[in-house]
Amino acid sequence: LGVAVTLLQNGDRILNRENPEVSEAVKRGLEAAGVHVVLNVETKQVEQTPDGILVRYVNPNEVEVVSERVLIAAGRTPTVSTLQLN
Repeated sequence: LGVAVTLLQNGDRILNRENPEVSEAVKRGLEAAGVHVVLNVETKQVEQTPDGILVRYVNPNEVEVVSERVLIAAGRTPTVSTLQLN
């Protein structure tokens, strides 16, 4: 991807709404592309510092990562009102 990418997931697998086989295949694909996937993470702190964005998490030990950018995906809500489903 041209930069170091770390994906922190609070559960035991990514894409937890999908079949476990699909989740594992996507995880393997991300890892093959160089993405560091960390599962079962409890995020403790996200803070802007002079060096970048500090992310502190536990898995099971406390870890600190400094990053240029952070993308937070906290869930989704479908927008179906324009689909006229009635």
